[in-house]
Amino acid sequence: AVSMASFSVVKHLKKSAKYKLTVIFMNRPGCDVYSFALSLQPCHEKRLMSSSIRTLLTPHLVVQSKLESCRSAIDPRIEELPAPRLGIILGGNSKHVTYTDDVIAEFLDALKDLNQFGSVLITGSRRTPIELSNAITEHLKLPFFLWDENGENPYLQILSHSSALLVTGDSHN
Repeated sequence: AVSMASFSVVKHLKKSAKYKLTVIFMNRPGCDVYSFALSLQPCHEKRLMSSSIRTLLTPHLVVQSKLESCRSAIDPRIEELPAPRLGIILGGNSKHVTYTDDVIAEFLDALKDLNQFGSVLITGSRRTPIELSNAITEHLKLPFFLWDENGENPYLQILSHSSALLVTGDSHN
């Protein structure tokens, strides 16, 4: 797989290699997909070639064995919170979504009735606006854990120890 930043390097290697170089691209290339022998792309992509394999999601590292490992070795930051737990996975601003005050208010509306949960586990991405994180934590009446980017991101721990998940719709993953 190549990233867009390395596409020109791969193109040069392909031209100058003594042997035939086969390039397989995973995810959205953002460039001429016809330069690749094979392309694995999510179903929502519009620029597909005949040798594209459509995938439901982009490649990721969430596999059953990692989730089972997290279940058997619970993060102490999560273990102390009462179950059942709601996991919240936050995306952030992108070219398709901007977290305005109205969008944040709409998201908070989805959090108004959490009586069936004992606590909330929250993680964001590098794109998550601080206004969104702050609004959620100010709104919550339950004990919660918010990953503050200190230590390892407990993303897999949150997936493993949540009874339900609430995921923002700005990321196909």
